[in-house]
Amino acid sequence: ADPTATPYYNYCGELAGPRGKGYYARTLGSWRVYFLNTEYSGTEQNAWLAQDLPLWSESYHIAAMWHIPMFASVCAHHSRAMVWPSKTGPWWDILVKHGAEFVASGHAHRWERFPRMLRNGSASSTGIRQFLTGVGGVNNMDILTVHPLSQSQVIAKGIVKFTLHSDRYEWSFKDLSGVVRDSGVQTTRKTVTSPTPPDTIPVDTIPQDTTCS
Repeated sequence: ADPTATPYYNYCGELAGPRGKGYYARTLGSWRVYFLNTEYSGTEQNAWLAQDLPLWSESYHIAAMWHIPMFASVCAHHSRAMVWPSKTGPWWDILVKHGAEFVASGHAHRWERFPRMLRNGSASSTGIRQFLTGVGGVNNMDILTVHPLSQSQVIAKGIVKFTLHSDRYEWSFKDLSGVVRDSGVQTTRKTVTSPTPPDTIPVDTIPQDTTCS
């Protein structure tokens, strides 16, 4: 595999964010969605998130997506939970602080859904709901031990759909045979109508970590 992900940046162009960094944000109606890169070691990613997020969180719903999950059941393939709390923990804290609604992650090849949770792993109405959406991998990964707070586990490939509204969001996981294996709706913490976008903070304005290529 190419560690610089050159084919990805060549194919996606500007949609992939600044080349070599792989983190950016998109505004979708009344939602601001942050795409963060667990494989990128530059510290400026955290600084950018901490500066940009407060500009949007008062008037927009917040969601995020990244690769390696914060929480997961123990994977039978690896005999451990495939998580990276040292990387995603700081993101989780700032997202909780600003009322983020959910995070979608991959890495473990299955569907799994969690309740709203804090960084310490406890369920909380002020926490973030996590979805494990690794349902397109080459192989499925069975569960060895189910996480005590996991609400749904499906070992299958399929299609995940999130529908974002001004006062709620919906999720649906449909397997390749067309059967819906998990679905639901969550009311958001606030209702957002006709928000006005603030000035954004471009990724390239944050000083580049000199330890990164």
